[in-house]
Amino acid sequence: LYSACLSSDGRRLFTGSHDNTVRIWDTQDGSELLALRSHTSSVIQMALTTSHERLLTLGWDGAIRRWDAPAVSTPASRGPGSLNLGQLNGGGLNRRR
Repeated sequence: LYSACLSSDGRRLFTGSHDNTVRIWDTQDGSELLALRSHTSSVIQMALTTSHERLLTLGWDGAIRRWDAPAVSTPASRGPGSLNLGQLNGGGLNRRR
């Protein structure tokens, strides 16, 4: 584990690791909700924007990734690779470069 940040409501923990992944955890039960794979090196820094609409991650190689959390109305409307983050704007994460 190289980096971590917590949602303002304390319900989601985001971690960056040496295995090149960003993982999202449910702090209520400790379960892993999603592993985001896009980096080609260790994820060493991350930050949530103040609006909690974006997660920014930085890899050891200098690559920056932006993960968006657009609002979705129902779980059925989420696409592949997205996740309902509940209190985090009620949205799913979609990777953008």
